[in-house]
Amino acid sequence: MIPLSLDEVARLCEGELTRASGAAEVSGVVIDSRRVQAGDLFVAINRGSEFAPEALEQGAAAVLVPANAEVALAALAGAVRARSGARVVAITGSTGKTSTKDILASLCTPQLETVAAEASFNNELGIPLTVCRLEPDSELAIVEIGMRGLGQIEQACGFVRPHVGLITSIGPVH
Repeated sequence: MIPLSLDEVARLCEGELTRASGAAEVSGVVIDSRRVQAGDLFVAINRGSEFAPEALEQGAAAVLVPANAEVALAALAGAVRARSGARVVAITGSTGKTSTKDILASLCTPQLETVAAEASFNNELGIPLTVCRLEPDSELAIVEIGMRGLGQIEQACGFVRPHVGLITSIGPVH
C-alpha cells in the first residue's frame, strides 16, 4: 500500500483511532484481524473492535473503529488512489466479472506491476480494500465492482477513478 500517515487517517475517518506506540503511518489496510501484518491499519467492522488488542499485538500500526466502515474504507482508498499513477480498469456487469478480472490479471501481470481484486471482492468493503493494495510502483489496478442497488457503481467510481470501464453483461440476476 502507498503509505498514509496516521494523522491523515484520523482526518479522513470519523471514529476511534488507537495508535500503536511509535507508529506514524500505515502500510496496509485489513478488516480481518487474522490477516494483520506489521504496519497495517486494522479497520474494525461489525464487532471487530473485540479483536483490536490482538491486531495491535500482531503489529498493527493502528486500529480504527469507524463511525461508518464503508465511508471510512472509501476515504482511505480515495487517498491511496490519489497518490497512485497506476492505470485503473474497473470491471462490472451482471455476470462474468470475476472471470474477466482473473483473465485480464493473468495476461497483464507478467508485463506490469498489477494489483487485482482478490477472489470476488466487489462490494462496499472489497472494492476499497483492493484499491488500498496499490503500491508506489503499481502500474495497473484491476478492480471488480459489483452492484446490489442503484448508485453503487457511481459511488465506487468516485474513489476508484478508473481510466477504463468494462461491462461484461447487463441482465436480470439473482
